[in-house]
Parts: sequence; C-alpha cells; structure tokens
Amino acid sequence: LARVYYRSGGDRAVAHARALAAGIEEEGLLDPSREPRLRALVAREQSIHALATIEVLDPDARPLLAMFRGADSPAPASASDAALVASVKAGQAPVRVEGEGASDVLRGAAAVRGEGGALAAVVIVD
Repeated sequence: LARVYYRSGGDRAVAHARALAAGIEEEGLLDPSREPRLRALVAREQSIHALATIEVLDPDARPLLAMFRGADSPAPASASDAALVASVKAGQAPVRVEGEGASDVLRGAAAVRGEGGALAAVVIVD
C-alpha cells in the first residue's frame, strides 16, 4: 500500500512539474520582465491543485522563484535540489522522497527548455 501511495504521489508531482514547465516555456515566463506572470501562474496552479511548494531553479540549481501555497517561500534550498537538477540534466523525470519532521515530502521535477532545446530551468513540485 505504501509503495502505491509513494509512486502515485511521485507521478503526480512530476506531472504537475511537467505541466508548469510547459506553461513557462510556451509563455516565455523566464524573461525577467514576465516575473509577475510567472508568479501568477505558480500561485494559480498551487491553488487549483493544492500544491505546497513550487520552485523554479536555474541549471546550476540556484533559485529563480520559490513559492509556498501562493506566497514567496523564505525556506532554504532543499538538500535534494542539486540532485534533482542533475537528474533532469541527465534526461530523467526524477522523484525524491524527503523526510520533513514526522512526514515525508514527495518532490518531482521537470525541465524548462530554452532556445535550441537547452536546459533553461528546472521546476520542482512538492
């Protein structure tokens, strides 16, 4: 039962990360002049799908945006951020399980592609 729960939760996190990445690509939301639209997209997706934290990281795992339930997140970068970015660079759709207090957090990641298909950013969804 636990295995099904974790697989299902991980699959959902990756699916949401992929959908967000596609929206960011289609609307060119990594352009700094479009940051308000990026924030609005992330906040809307968090509200609609009850997503906790969404991060957008550059290809070196530096945060471009981090939001928790529609508001800026002051939380420090997660220990798995760099590992998730490395997995995305390797062409994977990674899922990580992280302990947070007495519970686990499922994190999924997807690539945002730029010109010529180069990795422009990584979206991580908890």
